[in-house]
Amino acid sequence: MIPTLIFDLETIPDIKSIRRLYNLDEALSDFDVVNIANFKRRQKVGHDFLPVHLHQVVAISCVLKTDDRLEIWTLGDEAVSYTHLTLPTNREV
Repeated sequence: MIPTLIFDLETIPDIKSIRRLYNLDEALSDFDVVNIANFKRRQKVGHDFLPVHLHQVVAISCVLKTDDRLEIWTLGDEAVSYTHLTLPTNREV
């Protein structure tokens, strides 16, 4: 078997870049900033998956499969809690 290595990037919206790109007031909540970005994206292309430059990588997961083993691991900062970065899925603006 040919060894296979697979990567998966976990990202969140890059709030700081979105604020700068759309010149949004700092008084707006992060939730509102993401809703605005998603709304603008849906209007432009019909879906709300933001372009790559508006994502922030928070973890990289890897799977390595060889003849004799299967390894899975995640690269990230275990000392950082990302729970505050999880945004509700409400898509209304």
